[in-house]
Amino acid sequence: MGKLSQEQVNVDLFDEVKRLQEKIRGLENSLKTYKEENDNFEKSTHIEEFLYELNVNDKEEILCLIKANGIEHTFGITEKDAKAFLHIFQMQKMK
Repeated sequence: MGKLSQEQVNVDLFDEVKRLQEKIRGLENSLKTYKEENDNFEKSTHIEEFLYELNVNDKEEILCLIKANGIEHTFGITEKDAKAFLHIFQMQKMK
């Protein structure tokens, strides 16, 4: 078995340190990505406003407007939707 010179040992150690630093950098990036995705998942939506009309439009919908996280969203609720909601409440009462 041959001996390595101190210079060769230093070069080998330097290369290994560089390889490990790259590996650590990759793991840190993966952890950062995981944390960002987890933070986005954990953020809940806060509805700031909920408005609705007391009449039915020509599409036979009650128009609703919600403001969530500063963005306005509109949607319509049909009679069929309302009956489905009613069914959910009735099923809950039976539990």
